[in-house]
Amino acid sequence: MVARVTTSQRFSVALRNIQASLARTQQVQEQVVTGKQILRPSDDPAGFSKITSLRALLQDSIQFRKNINASTGALNVTDQTLASIGSLVKEARTLAIGQAGAPADATTRAATAAQVARIRESILELGNTQVGGRYIFAGTAVNTRAFTPDGIYRGNGESLKINLGIATPSTLNVTGSEFLTTGLSPDLYRTASYVKSTAPLTDRFVIDASNNVLVLQEFPSGTPFNVTLNAGTYTGDQLAAELQSQLTNFAAVAGTYEVTYGEDTDRFRIRVTGGTAAEFKVVSAGTNPASTAAAVFGFTADSVQKSETFSGSETAFNIIAGVNDTFSLQVDGSASVAVTVDAGVYTAETLASRIQLRINNNLKLVTASGNSIRILEDGGVRSATVTVPAGTKSGAVLAADLQASLNASTVLKGSTSAVPPGPGYTVVYNAAADKFTITVPGGPPPANLAVDTSLGGLAALMGYTEAVPFASVATSDTGITGAKVDFNVSFKDAFTITSPTVGSGSSVVVTGGAASILPTLSLAGAVTVASRSTRLVDLNKGKGVTAGSISVTNRAGQTVTVDLSTAVSLNDVFAQIEAAVTGVKASISSDGKRIVLTDTNSPKTSNLIVREVGTSTTAAGLGIKADVPGNLTGLDLDPSVSADTLVSALRGGAGVSLGTVGIGSASIDLAIGSEVTVGDVLAAVNANTTTGARASISADGSHLRLDSTDPAKSVLITDLSGSAAKELGFQGANNVLGLLSTFEEALRRNDGDTVGKTLDAFTEALERIGLARVKVGQVTQQFDRFKAQQEEIEVSFTEVLSKVEDTDIVEAMTRFSIFQNSLQAALASTAQILQVQLLDFLR
Repeated sequence: MVARVTTSQRFSVALRNIQASLARTQQVQEQVVTGKQILRPSDDPAGFSKITSLRALLQDSIQFRKNINASTGALNVTDQTLASIGSLVKEARTLAIGQAGAPADATTRAATAAQVARIRESILELGNTQVGGRYIFAGTAVNTRAFTPDGIYRGNGESLKINLGIATPSTLNVTGSEFLTTGLSPDLYRTASYVKSTAPLTDRFVIDASNNVLVLQEFPSGTPFNVTLNAGTYTGDQLAAELQSQLTNFAAVAGTYEVTYGEDTDRFRIRVTGGTAAEFKVVSAGTNPASTAAAVFGFTADSVQKSETFSGSETAFNIIAGVNDTFSLQVDGSASVAVTVDAGVYTAETLASRIQLRINNNLKLVTASGNSIRILEDGGVRSATVTVPAGTKSGAVLAADLQASLNASTVLKGSTSAVPPGPGYTVVYNAAADKFTITVPGGPPPANLAVDTSLGGLAALMGYTEAVPFASVATSDTGITGAKVDFNVSFKDAFTITSPTVGSGSSVVVTGGAASILPTLSLAGAVTVASRSTRLVDLNKGKGVTAGSISVTNRAGQTVTVDLSTAVSLNDVFAQIEAAVTGVKASISSDGKRIVLTDTNSPKTSNLIVREVGTSTTAAGLGIKADVPGNLTGLDLDPSVSADTLVSALRGGAGVSLGTVGIGSASIDLAIGSEVTVGDVLAAVNANTTTGARASISADGSHLRLDSTDPAKSVLITDLSGSAAKELGFQGANNVLGLLSTFEEALRRNDGDTVGKTLDAFTEALERIGLARVKVGQVTQQFDRFKAQQEEIEVSFTEVLSKVEDTDIVEAMTRFSIFQNSLQAALASTAQILQVQLLDFLR
C-alpha cells in the first residue's frame, strides 16, 4: 500500500522551511543592525563564554589604568613636596655653614635661629600635605594629621598599596618616619629566662700546683730554666704581669723580659728588651713535661727561637679537672643535673660552646605533654606513635628509652615485638654533635623509616625538625635544642645561659659546689632573670589595656571567664588564658604585631569566641574580641617604646645596630648586647657624666631624644660605628625635625661647635630625602610601565573581542541578501505547491 502525503503534512513541512529561512534572515538582519555576531548565549555558547571572559579582563585592565591615573596626581604632589622639603634642608645647611665659625657671633646666630624656626615650621606644614583630604605622609592613617606642631609623628610606618595588576599590589606612598623622623615601631616580644655573669670579664686563668711552671730557653747560651708562678686566679693582664715579675726576679735569667696580653687577640706576647740574652723560646709540655703552664699561655708546641714571640693559639680561660670544671643546672623546672666541662684551654667563645654542648648532653627535659614521637615505616604504609617516660635525662638515656619503646611496638614491622619479629630498632646518641640516629636494619621483612616532624614534642627535642626521605637510618638535623650558652652576644663581656622556652614556664637556675666553674665564669651568685614580655601599659600607643575579665568559648563549646585584672604583661595574659581555657594556646603572630589564639580541640562544635565580661573593654584592648570559626588572629596592638622594651624588638623586630656614638668629645660604647633594653641603652649614655647631655624617651614614645644639661651649650649625637644614633631616632639625619630643633637651640646659645657638627647630619638628611624621592620615582616609573602595558593589553583584548563578537558587515549583508532571496523563493514555491483545489476537499 502506497502512503499518501496529506495536505496537513505538506503545510507543516512548508511552514518549517519558511520559519527556518525567516529565522536565518532575521538573525543576519539583527547582526547587521547591532554589529554583533553573538547576541545571546544560545547563538554560540562557547563564543559567548569567551566574550564574557574577555570583557572581564578588559574591564580589569581599564580599572587598573584608572587606579594608576588616580594615583599619579598623589605621587606628583609627593615628589614636589619632598623636593620642597629638600630645598628647605639645603637652606638650613647653608645657614649652618655660615654660622659655624667666624665671623658669626651671638647676634648673627640669634637672627639665623629665627630663620631656622621658620624653616622647621615650613617643613612641618609640608609634612602635613593633603591630597583629596588624605594626609600623604601619614602611612595608612590617612585621616590622621601626620605631625603635631611639636613635631611628633602621629602616622604609622605602614605603606598604602595599590592594585596595578592581578595579585600585584604596589607601594603607593612614603611615610613621614622614612625621611623626617624615626618611628621605633617595636614588635611585641617575649623572652626566655636566663642567668648571666655578674661582672664583665674577657679572660680568666686559674693557676695551681698542676700548671704553675713555664720552661724557657735562652740563647746564645742555650740554657733552659723553669719559671714558677704563684697560684691564684688571674686576668690575662694580671697573668702577664705575674710572669714578667717572676722573670725579673729570677736570678738565673740573662735577659730582661716584657710580657703583655692582648684582650682583642687572646694571645700573650713575650719579648726580650735587654740583658745578655738575644733570643729565647718557650718550651712546650710535649718537649718538656715540666712546662705545665705552657698550654695556659697558648704554647702547645715550642715557639720559634726569636727575640719576641706570641702565643701559638688563642687562650682566655683554662679549666682544670677537679678544680673549676663542674656546676649544677635546672632548666624549665627540670631536676638538677650535674655538668662537667672538659679540662683544657679555651677562648671565651669556645668555652661557651663547650659548656652548651655538655649541658645538652646531660639535660633533656622530656615533659608529659611532649614525650611522644611518631615513626612511619615503608613510605608511610604504617606508623606508630610511641612514648618514653617523662623526666630529666641525658641524651644517652633518652636514646635507650626510645629504643625500648620502639621495640615494644607491635605495629612497626622493624620492632622486635612485631609478628613475625623484626630486626629491631636501634637508637644512638652522638654526644659530640648532640644528635640522635634511629636505625632499622633491612629485612626480612624489608623496612625503612621516617620521623613525623610536624608534631613537634619529642621529635623537636631530639632535633628532628625537617622532613627527610624514607631510609633505614634517620639522623636528627638539629643539635642543641635545649639551653643555649653564649659569650658577648646576649650581653657584653658576659656568659649567658638561656632557657629554650619563653613565658611563665621558662627558668634557669645554676648552683656551684666543689670544683665549681661558676667563679671562673662570674656566674657565682648569679640571679635568674625571669622571662619578660611586652607590658600591657605600653600597648595601643601607650594607652594601655583596661584591667578586667574576658569570656572565652573554645571550639569544644566550653565557655570560661578568664580574670586578667592582675595581668601586667603579655606573659601574664597568655598564662591565664592557657591555664583557664582547655586546648587553647596563646602566642605572638609571626609579624610581631598581634595576639594569636590557637585552638587544638577536637571535635570542633563551636566557633572560637572571645567576649567582654560586663562593661570591661579588656578583650578589645588586647585586640582579640572576636567570633571566628578557626584560630583567632587579633588586631595590631601598636606598642609604644618604654625603658623595658627590648632593643631587638625595635624597628619592627629588625633591632638596632648598636655601636659607638659620639656626644661632644665623649665616645660611648652602646654595643652592650643583643638582649638589652632601651633602658640599658639610656643608662649607658647617661652614665657618662662628661657629655653634658641626658638621653630619654620622647613624649610620644616613638624615639629617643638627647637634651643638653648645660644651659649654655647644645648637644648632638653622632655614630662613630654602627648606626644606633640614627636608628634610635636621636636628633640627626634620621630625625630632621629634631636636628632642626638642636640647630636652632645651638644658634640661640651661640654654640658654634654644635652648629658645625650639624653639617654632616644635614648632608645625610638630604641623602635620606633623596632616597625617598628615588622611591617615589621608581613607583612613578612602575606606574608608567604598567599604564603602557595595560593600554597594550586593552588594544589586544579589544581586537580579540572584536574578532569573536563583532560582525563583518559586508559578509553579513551578502548573507542577508542570500537568505532574503531564499526566503522569498521559499514563499513563492510553497504557494505554488500548496494551491488548494476542490479535489483536496473531496478527498
